[in-house]
Amino acid sequence: SILRLSVAVRENMPDAFSPQCLVRKNLADAKFVFSQAASEGLVDSHLLNAMLQVQTNAGRIEPALRFYETEYAKNRVARTTHSDRLVIEMLVKKRRLSRAFKLKQDIENEGRNLDLLSYGTLVEHYGKQGELGSALMLIQECVDIHGSPPGEKSLKSVRDVCQKRNLTKQVRLEQIVGKDPLEWIKKG
Repeated sequence: SILRLSVAVRENMPDAFSPQCLVRKNLADAKFVFSQAASEGLVDSHLLNAMLQVQTNAGRIEPALRFYETEYAKNRVARTTHSDRLVIEMLVKKRRLSRAFKLKQDIENEGRNLDLLSYGTLVEHYGKQGELGSALMLIQECVDIHGSPPGEKSLKSVRDVCQKRNLTKQVRLEQIVGKDPLEWIKKG
């Protein structure tokens, strides 16, 4: 029966394991699947992005960047805004802002732009750090390119910083991003 088969083929968890052990196992499994797909000629942008996501979630910067730089070109698949975003998010999470901005510049040199979610990641980081000037410059750049600001989740920390420093009117935040949709809750 299927029940006996699932018991026979399942993997048993060791008694003691670390998160790093799970990351290594996930990477090994993903690499195996990717190599099988590559040998069968099934590599496309979706598979590359999925493998890149495994790499970036593992948090190993150099292997992820190497994959991003080589595998797309090797498989003659154009990188997408999703693949760009995965790397940007990893670099910001690991606090490698100079590398994130170098990647942003490289993407722009290729004639492409970051998507709204990538801008949101950068804006949110600067908002949480209280670096209002950098956040506002990125918001304005995002509006200039995409016609709208990043999502409200990304703007929350910027709004909070402006409100605490009483700068909302001075920096014209509401003219740039609009009124806070949750203001009614705060005033409630």
